[in-house]
Amino acid sequence: MKAVLGENMLAGDKIEKDRFPREYVRKYQLHNLYMYDHPEDYRSPYTLLSEKEVKGAVSVIVLDFLNHHEYNKLFGYFK
Repeated sequence: MKAVLGENMLAGDKIEKDRFPREYVRKYQLHNLYMYDHPEDYRSPYTLLSEKEVKGAVSVIVLDFLNHHEYNKLFGYFK
């Protein structure tokens, strides 16, 4: 994941704002959210944060490492 996002920070799927988990909005005050799918059936939600110290610099902040069940629960998806 580190290598992939280091090459292309937009490699994950963009999550629509109305799908942001409330927990994340309260905790992190998100403006963007992406989902990186690991080959092992895990998922990592991440956000992009602009660095104020360095103009134009952006950091990738990984918020979680979730298995399929945890992901479905957090995002409100059901079987």
